Amino acid sequence: ANPMKLLSRMKRIQEEIPSLKVQCRELIIVKQDLIDKARTTLLGNRTMLLRMQAGISHLVMQMILDMLTSTRLIVMELESDLISCVLILQIIDEWTTQVRLRGGDEKDEANSEDINKLLFSATVQSN
Repeated sequence: ANPMKLLSRMKRIQEEIPSLKVQCRELIIVKQDLIDKARTTLLGNRTMLLRMQAGISHLVMQMILDMLTSTRLIVMELESDLISCVLILQIIDEWTTQVRLRGGDEKDEANSEDINKLLFSATVQSN
């Protein structure tokens, strides 16, 4: 290798070093700015996600409570319907007993299909 060319190249590199240092510092500043903005954005996103999670958790809990309340109301209605059915069956049994007693024929045990006949005969006899 030619020593003169090597010296010329070293001199050019030494002249470019200050300019390269300035460019590197500018690049570092821009990169640091990007890192800071990314950090701020990520922290904001994390905070927003935590708020959304809390809101969704609250919403889900409210939905569960609403479902439990609805289920409780349905169970209460079913219990009320069951009580009504039991009372109706008791009334039908009492009525059947009354109709049999008025009909005077206790041996004739009416089936549930014969209730209409008993009602008709009780109505006709009372008139």
